[in-house]
Amino acid sequence: FYKLWTLKEAFIKAEGKGLFLPTNSFYFEDCHLHCPKLVIESPDSYSTKRWQFEQAFLASNYSLSIAFEDTHPRSMTQVIARQYIPLRSFSPIDLY
Repeated sequence: FYKLWTLKEAFIKAEGKGLFLPTNSFYFEDCHLHCPKLVIESPDSYSTKRWQFEQAFLASNYSLSIAFEDTHPRSMTQVIARQYIPLRSFSPIDLY
C-alpha cells in the first residue's frame, strides 16, 4: 500500500495539479521493482512530460518515491537520505 501511495503522491506533486488529478485515472506497473512504470488511462488531462520514478525504503518502515522528468540523454540521479538532529548533527540513512 505505501509503495503505491507514495508513487501516486510523487506523480501528483510532479504534475503540479494536486488532487485535481483523480488518483484512479492512473496506475503503476511493476511496483515491486526499483523503477516502476506509470500508466495513464486518459492522457489528455496530463502534461506531455515523460516521468521517471524511483522508490526505496528508509529504515524498515518508511517508503520513499521520487518522480522526475525523464531527459535525453539521461543524466545520473543520486538520492542521498540523511537523518538530521537539529543543531547537532546528521547521519546517512541506507536506502533499500
